[in-house]
Amino acid sequence: MGVSGYLWMEGFTFLEAYYMTVLTISTGSYKEVHDLTPSGKIFNSFYILFNLATFAYLITIISSYIFEGELRNIFKNYMTDQDLKKFTGHTIVCGFGRNGSKACQESRCWKNLPIKFQGFPVK
Repeated sequence: MGVSGYLWMEGFTFLEAYYMTVLTISTGSYKEVHDLTPSGKIFNSFYILFNLATFAYLITIISSYIFEGELRNIFKNYMTDQDLKKFTGHTIVCGFGRNGSKACQESRCWKNLPIKFQGFPVK
């Protein structure tokens, strides 16, 4: 967006437009490559404000991940997924009704690894 604005509004070369874009995004003090026209100054002002708003939005998103626990939830889900990938040769039975109990009985006959229901081993 910045490069094309400087190319179109100011008639800069690509290198000059790229340089101005990088300087503007970094919000560093700089001297323009060429003096800006009034429309170029307006564009530059809005471009700086746009970049500051984008930066503020990114800081807001990152802060919410850190302070609202989203980052912890993402990490917890990742660790749970990693733990689940380690399980092989297990049978998971959801519901211990007529069908679930029959499945458990048959599983024990096949001498599979212990089956757990909601964190409690089957007795």
